[in-house]
Amino acid sequence: MPPKGKISKSSKDSTKEFHKLFSEIYGARWKSLCYSLAQPTQHIALKNNFICSDAQLVDGNDFQKLFTFQNISCYSQNKWLTSYPAPSREAVSCLRTHYWMDLASLLPVLLLDVRPGMAVLDMCAAPGGKSFALAQQLWADMSSDASAPPSVSSPQPITLHASQGRLVCNEPDRQRVLRLNNVIEEHVPGATRLQVDIKNYRGELYWQRNQRNTFDRVLVDAPCSSERHVVQQAAAAVFSDGLTGGAASVTKALMDTKGAVSSKMWSMTECLETAALQFQLCLAAVTALKPGGRLVYSTCSIVPDENDEVIRKLLKRVGVKVDVLPAKEVASEISKGRGEGSEVAGEKMSLYDIFKFEETEYGIICLPDGPAG
Repeated sequence: MPPKGKISKSSKDSTKEFHKLFSEIYGARWKSLCYSLAQPTQHIALKNNFICSDAQLVDGNDFQKLFTFQNISCYSQNKWLTSYPAPSREAVSCLRTHYWMDLASLLPVLLLDVRPGMAVLDMCAAPGGKSFALAQQLWADMSSDASAPPSVSSPQPITLHASQGRLVCNEPDRQRVLRLNNVIEEHVPGATRLQVDIKNYRGELYWQRNQRNTFDRVLVDAPCSSERHVVQQAAAAVFSDGLTGGAASVTKALMDTKGAVSSKMWSMTECLETAALQFQLCLAAVTALKPGGRLVYSTCSIVPDENDEVIRKLLKRVGVKVDVLPAKEVASEISKGRGEGSEVAGEKMSLYDIFKFEETEYGIICLPDGPAG
C-alpha cells in the first residue's frame, strides 16, 4: 500500500489523467523523471557582481564555484540543503551578495545573449532572479570583479554610474510585482536602478498595442503548469514523512494514490488555457522586438503543448516575420563567441557542458533526471 498522507478531497481527482499524459509523452522514462521531479529543488547562488568579488562571496560561505559566463557567476553549496538562508548584505552598499535560484532558470537568460547598451524587456519578470541576471549582463562594466573591489571599511556609499542600456521588467500580478521590486532594490545599485523600469501590465495586451519595434531582446518566461511543483505537492501529500523508496516504488505510489493530483493543482483544460496565454504573450513579444532582435521563450513546463506547440502556432501566425534559430547552435555560438568569460575550475566550458540540455523540435529542454540534474 502507498504511504498515507494528507490527500485533498475537495476537488476532482486528476491523478490518472496527469500520469497517463506524461507516460504517453515520455514512455518508460516517466518513472525516473517523475521521481526526479519529486525531489526537493536544489538552488545555486547567483553572485551579485555589482558589489561582490569572488573572494568576498566565498568568505564565510561553504560555496564552490560552478561557472562564470557572460558576467554571470554561479556557486553551489558543498552540502545538500533543504532550506536556503537569506543572503547577507554587503557592508557598504547594503545590497544582497547573491540570489538563490534554480540553475536551469539561467539558461534562457544566457541564450538571450544580452550585450551592454541594449534595450531589454523581461515580459513575465517575477520573482526577479532572471531580471537581476539580465541587469548584470546589461551593465557588466560595473562588475566589482572588473576593477578593484570596494573597500568594506569605507564610510562613504559607493557611487556608481550606469552606462547606457534599458531594462523593462513587467509582472501582471500586483502581489508578485512587489516581490519583483524588492529583488531589484535588494540586488541592483541605485544608479543602475534608474534604468530599470518595473511595470504592472498584462503583457499580452499592452505590447500588442504599444512600443512596437522597441526592444533588442525580449524574454518571455511565461506562466506555465510547472509540473515539478505539481509532483512535489503530490509527493508531500502521499509521503507525509518524506520520500522513501526508489524511482519505481515512489512513482507507483504517486500514480496509485487517488487525489494525489487534484484538479486545483493540474488539469488538461487549464494546461491548454495556459498555452493560449503563452501564445498571446509571444505574439506581443514579436511586436515589441526591433527588426533583427531576439526573443527567447521559456517555461518551467515539460509538456509539449506549452513549449513546441506554442512556437508552432506562433510561426503559423507570423510567418516570415520570425526565424527560429536552432537553440543548440545558438548555445554553441554564444559559447565560442564569449568563451573568454566562461570557466569552471579554470577550464573553458560551453553552455551544453553546464546545462546538459536535450533538443526538442524547436528548442531545448533541461530535465532533472538528465546528467545535469
